[in-house]
Amino acid sequence: MSLRWIPVLFLLPLQAAPGSRPLTPKDVLRLEQWGETAAAPDGQLVAFVRIRARTSAANSMRDFMNGNDRADIWISSLNGAPRPITNGAADDSGFFQPVWSPDGRRLAMLSTRGNKVRLWVWTRATGALRLAAGETVEIARPVWIGPAKLLCATPPPGRQPGVFSLETQAPEEAMRAWPLAWAGRTSTASVLNSGEPLDMASRPQGRLLQFDLTTGAATQLQSGNFTNLTPSPDGRHVAMLELTGILQPEPGRVLPNRNPSQYSLVVVDAQGRRLPLTGAPSNDVLPASIQWSPAGGALVCVANTPEGPRVSRFDVDGVSLRLAPSYEGTLASARGVQWAPDGRLLVQVRANGRADWLVAGGPAPANLTSSMTRPPSALVQFGAKRELAAVADGRLWVLRTGSAAFEPVGDAQAGPRPDSIVWPTDGSSTNSLVVMAARRLFAIDTTQAAFRLIESPSPSAQFAGFLPQSSTALFKDITPTGSFLWTSNPGAAPRRLQAANQFLEQIAAGTLEKFEYAGPDGKPLIAWCLRPPGYEQGKRYPTVFWLYAGLSFGPEPPPFWVPLNSSGVFNLQLLAARGYVVVMPSIPLAPEGQPSDPYLDIPKAVLPAVDKAVDLGIADPHRLAVMGHSYGGYSTYAMITQSPRFQAAIALGGFCNLVSLYGQLDPRHRYAEFARDRLLHMPLLESGQDRMGGPPSQQLDRYLRNSPITQADRVITPVLIVQGDQDYVPIQQGEEFFTALYRQNKPTGFVRYWGEGHVLESPANIEDVWKRIFAWLERYLR
Repeated sequence: MSLRWIPVLFLLPLQAAPGSRPLTPKDVLRLEQWGETAAAPDGQLVAFVRIRARTSAANSMRDFMNGNDRADIWISSLNGAPRPITNGAADDSGFFQPVWSPDGRRLAMLSTRGNKVRLWVWTRATGALRLAAGETVEIARPVWIGPAKLLCATPPPGRQPGVFSLETQAPEEAMRAWPLAWAGRTSTASVLNSGEPLDMASRPQGRLLQFDLTTGAATQLQSGNFTNLTPSPDGRHVAMLELTGILQPEPGRVLPNRNPSQYSLVVVDAQGRRLPLTGAPSNDVLPASIQWSPAGGALVCVANTPEGPRVSRFDVDGVSLRLAPSYEGTLASARGVQWAPDGRLLVQVRANGRADWLVAGGPAPANLTSSMTRPPSALVQFGAKRELAAVADGRLWVLRTGSAAFEPVGDAQAGPRPDSIVWPTDGSSTNSLVVMAARRLFAIDTTQAAFRLIESPSPSAQFAGFLPQSSTALFKDITPTGSFLWTSNPGAAPRRLQAANQFLEQIAAGTLEKFEYAGPDGKPLIAWCLRPPGYEQGKRYPTVFWLYAGLSFGPEPPPFWVPLNSSGVFNLQLLAARGYVVVMPSIPLAPEGQPSDPYLDIPKAVLPAVDKAVDLGIADPHRLAVMGHSYGGYSTYAMITQSPRFQAAIALGGFCNLVSLYGQLDPRHRYAEFARDRLLHMPLLESGQDRMGGPPSQQLDRYLRNSPITQADRVITPVLIVQGDQDYVPIQQGEEFFTALYRQNKPTGFVRYWGEGHVLESPANIEDVWKRIFAWLERYLR
């Protein structure tokens, strides 16, 4: 019998809700988080980032800082109690991105203290924390080039890093420029041009700075806008990428959905002198693709090309950088290149349905993974000899110095069957690895080939780091009763290092279940269902369908939206706490880059989920709401313009008119001198999430039939529209849908938040929007 006719309901085994009171928006605003961890080179100390609650932020509009603007750094030994080494709470600043010096005597970090992003250093022997220098630096991990020297890139003078100022730069410029226009004495014209060659050299330039902690000096080594600072293993050179171009539209060619910034490779010597380059390298190098050879005499990087990612090799002789022969074909992926420990260059190439690793060079490159059923997707570098490890066919494989092929490690019959390598992620000087096998972690010394089980503190705990000297693993455990940081050693019980958010013990959590339903092609899809605390089987509930088109769920519960301790604005436990069932259906769409009709495809996946929720006795068919944010807001517009099934709708940060959206500037960059460089929606519409296959001038019919605004006269569902005036999905999209319904005198609400972006960040606005959401649902579903 076909699955589409079998009602299938899976209950997720969860612990009983421990608390007794409902979750509130104030609770969500209280939540703290763990950030990154950094182990000292000697393995005796670990630094970790603890992010304070949203309410502690000095400026709520720092969304892209990911909470680091309200973070502190803590230190702990393996057996001692953690202690903070920064006190950002004293002035609402943040300290983040800890990086140990090579000798472990100092810890570098970035901080927003003083409303600027600057480099700070903590000294282990004295416990002193000091500002390295007054210069503003880019938000990137500080790079040590010795025990007392660091490198950082800076933004142009007078500017802050992009992610720090992204949500505030437009209002700040408006507040500067508008009074000039009011006064009438200074022109406020800002001109954008097209069809002219780019002159990147004439734009404001940042710097490459060397910080000497012994003298306190900050020395400029180069001028330019740099990223990805990568020292060579021998310490003689530093490679980096310099912003030298912006992707320009080409008539007749679909815009790729990618970062428009284009980078060129730069290498400097120990004195900061730029090495002259011979050859014709790409000016579109992919960030994070620089790799030095084990001896430091050569490096490779990966560049974008119309055919796909390609590798370039450069030889370095101390006075120049020369483009050298390497592999001429297209790589299987941007990560498909790695140096072997003996200096051979390995490339991942796709052929005959496989992605094998070959030795670059020669007419017939040797295939190192041909004997594997499923070649590894990535190679991990480790150890002082920079050997390579990989997981394939349930085995751990190592390419050792002097070996021509990968060798299996461990007993294939008695040992675990690894499915991934989780540590190291950026190289390690030890021979230790940490692998995942059947959801269990194992530490292995590759010289002994013995797997040692690392006990996890709980099934929900996530691996967060490793100290190889003591085989100590770090775990973050985000649970319904609190958030915890743990250490665990093979053969020993886990030790709790620190706890946060334990007030969650008082709160009753909703529980999850999943059900299968038939998709548009008859194949089964999975929907996840969040049930309110005290849920009664057999009772029908008012049900909110939370949508995000293109997202399909599997057998594991969603890691976002539904955990009780989710600090995101859209913690759906808030709806469960008010007595609503929340259903998250799978909404598969055609692959991005393939022209299609997402507007027409969305109801085909959503309405069967509605029917199934009603058939299972979960949803009350007369009390249904649809809701979503961003592309979920678009999904909400798509549903209420094509179906009368819902009694209420809430569209947050959504768009409705694909034609007008195509030509709208990103409000965050509207006042910028080079606003045209960040035309976010053009590539998204042509080849990204919106799948239109070209501009409106070439695909007008597709744009129109996928724009909910063209069907606004069919709406009978009362809809609440929510948008910030700094949203990169422009507020005009909400205005268009509101005015279309206002013209028909249909029940609609339009909540506009001044100063807010795509996701609400102000605690006051977050509380306010939830009050309005609750009131809207109460009005139309109760």
